Amino acid sequence: MKPRRRCRRVGRIAVAGLLALLPVSARAHDKIVKGLKITSPADGTVVRPGDVITVTVAPLPGVAPTFVGLLAQFPLQTSACVSQPCFRFTVTVPTTINRAGLYSFGAFGASGARGAGSVFASDSQALDVEPGAAITNLNVEFSSLVFHRAGESLPLTVRGGFANGTSMGITESTKITYTSSDTKVATVNRYGVVTAVGTGCGPGGACVGVGMIYVSFGGKTVPVQISTSALRVAHRH
Repeated sequence: MKPRRRCRRVGRIAVAGLLALLPVSARAHDKIVKGLKITSPADGTVVRPGDVITVTVAPLPGVAPTFVGLLAQFPLQTSACVSQPCFRFTVTVPTTINRAGLYSFGAFGASGARGAGSVFASDSQALDVEPGAAITNLNVEFSSLVFHRAGESLPLTVRGGFANGTSMGITESTKITYTSSDTKVATVNRYGVVTAVGTGCGPGGACVGVGMIYVSFGGKTVPVQISTSALRVAHRH
């Protein structure tokens, strides 16, 4: 069984997406060069559902854009400016956002007339969206994982319930930790993907293919049993 593909890294802004939002005078260009810089907030700033963040953009030396905009990863919402060029925007984190973790955003701009201007972009940065209240319930989709061969991987899925009555997927939160009790049996990465290694040998010399993955968040820990004896995935009942 292959693990589900997930977007685990803060990706760079897609050129096609940028060009679609640029004024008509700039859409003839197919190359975007670095010409803008996000001066605030800092990369990786922690935000909560409902927060409104001010983003400040500055042109690099020698760059004089006539249009500047901001693009953010869904479902973050960005403001538009009434007049151009504009170097200050807001990013709103919806109260209904249902996944914790890193969300990318970046600035783009243009100058000059059709066929003679330039298209600019900043490096992408990230906002770290985290729950807005203390955790009350930590739930892992699987209570045990059973592998049949070394190298096989399976992803964990983790949700949290919080004191303000909300719930959120926290599998890729920067605040969650995953720990293997025996890395000779299985390893786990920072995104909760568990990979079978083989059997581990205990203090008495007995070698067994059984271990534990510990999922921890906000002072709560849930164990997930790991076995490397046969192919099976046991669901929580």
